[in-house]
This record gives sequence, structure tokens and C-alpha cells, in this order.
Amino acid sequence: MDRKAMACCRHSLRRLLGSPRIWALLILAVLSFDRYLAPIRTLMIDENLRVSWPALMVFFLNDSWISVMLALGLLLLLFDVPPRDEAQKYLLLRAGRAAWARGQLYYVLAATACYMVAMALILLIWIAPWADWTLGWSDGIMAFVDGAYEVYDSLINYDPWIVRVYAPIEALAIEAALHYVCFAMLGFAMCLVNAAAGGRAGFLVAAAPAMFDVVITEYFSTSVYYFSPLTLTRLSCLDYGDGRMCPPVLYAAAVLAALAAVLGALFVFVYGRKEVHQ
Repeated sequence: MDRKAMACCRHSLRRLLGSPRIWALLILAVLSFDRYLAPIRTLMIDENLRVSWPALMVFFLNDSWISVMLALGLLLLLFDVPPRDEAQKYLLLRAGRAAWARGQLYYVLAATACYMVAMALILLIWIAPWADWTLGWSDGIMAFVDGAYEVYDSLINYDPWIVRVYAPIEALAIEAALHYVCFAMLGFAMCLVNAAAGGRAGFLVAAAPAMFDVVITEYFSTSVYYFSPLTLTRLSCLDYGDGRMCPPVLYAAAVLAALAAVLGALFVFVYGRKEVHQ
């Protein structure tokens, strides 16, 4: 057990819990989600339908703008990683640079997991009165897939191919795992740039590939999908037998995991050799 690194991770998490950024992000998430979920609630009330929470999460994560907003929200939450306050300097001296750096990577992983769970719970709270707890796609989701999204002016893209190819739990497991690895990778990238540059430029560097995902499906061919990290998290941009030559799911998982591993290792290497900044 990496006790020193885990102790540094716990300290960073306690520090984050006392930050007002958490409350600000929660409020922004509630307000942003409402615009996307309002058409769904209206349909549920008008047609007396039910919507599956896991199924809705699939299409929620499959939306490019939502993925970008979630990525930017996490980067803002972790904006000051690695921290350089006096307490962290003391922990670094006690634990050693390598263990402290690993602790910051564990902190990013833990914060990313908590962040994604919080976003999923906010979504559940918004639709709880109309939630369908079966394992199917639910009649509410199928209504949107069949064309109700146009009538109710929904901003979410309900790709019918996802419903044909995947079961809801399977689709959610794939998308949630890919998003988690991608978000963690972006956090590692921000850590690395902040540590190497001695400032907070890491946010801009990590946000760049996330912002690129917004326009990739409109202005670029599917061959570019292979090189866009956030695009590799969305099922509609991956290969499921529609002949568009999109990246396979295994390719997406391997590339994102490799990027996260390389960036994490580089961060430990760079910070292990770098003096502590005041």
C-alpha cells in the first residue's frame, strides 16, 4: 500500500472539500442540466411516460457539448493541482517528492470519480419522479429516439444506432469508463504542465482537446476521431457496425489509458526532479 502517497491524496481531498469551487460547480451543473432535461420532463408529463436513468445517462454523455462542459468543470475544480501552499510543501518534504507526486495523481483519480458520481446523482434527482427502474431503454427514451426530440426541442442527440447495438447498462459502462479515463488523463496533463511551467497554464493546455471535440463532428472526417481524446469517449463517434470507419471501442480504451499512464509517469518524473515553488 502506498501509504505516503495516499496520505497526500487524502489531504488534498480535504482541502478541495473546503473550497467554494465545489458549490459553484454544483449550482452551475443544476442550472445547465435543467435546460437539457426540461424537454424530457415535459414529455414525461404530457405522455405519462417513464425514463430510464442509465439510458438517459448514455445519451447525456454522448452529447458533445455536455462532455465538454463536464470536462471543463472538472478542470476548473482541479485548477490549482498540484497545490503549492505551505501545508503541501511540508507534506512533500515528509513524504518525498515521488510519493507526493503519486499522491496528486491519486487525488485526481479520486476527485474525478466523485465528480462523475455527483453529476450522475444530479441527473437522477432531476428525473426522479419519472424514473423507470427497469433494465431496458424505457418508453421515454424510445419516444425521443423515434422523433419526439424534434417536437419537444431537445438539445440531446438520440442516436438510434446506440439503441440497436447496445443494452443500456452495457452502453453506460463503456461511456462512463471512457469518460473517466479521459477526464483523469486531462487532469494528469494539467498537473504535468503546471509542474513543468511553474504556473497555471495547464488549464489552457488540458482544455484545448476538450474544446476541439465541439467542432470535430461538423468539420472533420471520421479519420480525425482517432486523435481527439474526448471524441473517443462518445459511442456515436465509435465503431458499431455502421460502416463509417470510426475508431473501435478497444482502440479508444487503449489510447486513453496509454495517454493517462504516460502523462502520469511524466508528472511523477518531472516533479520528482523539480524544486518546490514558493
